This record gives sequence, C-alpha cells and structure tokens, in this order.
Amino acid sequence: SAPYFTNDKKDKVEETTIEMIYKDGDPKYDIRGWSLNEDGTERMTKGITFDAEELQSLYEILKEMDEEEEE
Repeated sequence: SAPYFTNDKKDKVEETTIEMIYKDGDPKYDIRGWSLNEDGTERMTKGITFDAEELQSLYEILKEMDEEEEE
C-alpha cells in the first residue's frame, strides 16, 4: 500500500499511485495522489514524473537520509 500524503490545502489524499508510463519509448514513473471531492467523485492531485535515472537518484538520496537517521 502506498503512503498517504496531504496537499497544500491539508486535504487527506485518499490514494497514491505510482505508474510506469511510456513516452517516446522511454519509461517514466508518475507519482500522484487521488482524493475525493465533496460529491464522492475522485480527483487527481498534482504529481511528479521521473525518468529511470532521476528515480534512481531520488532512491539513493532517500537511502542516505534513512541511514543518517539510524545513526
């Protein structure tokens, strides 16, 4: 299960999706949230898209941060 996030309006994001999409043949990784409108319909929130190299860099940064916290 993906983590829950909040947006700038402090609304709870009900679901976070991580999808692999293809644009011009190269895979891209799209991370975004989905929340519910007052009428119960889903609304896509802002997201971010990474290529494989960017996602690997983010992983390494987060890994280093996690290791620093454990010390």
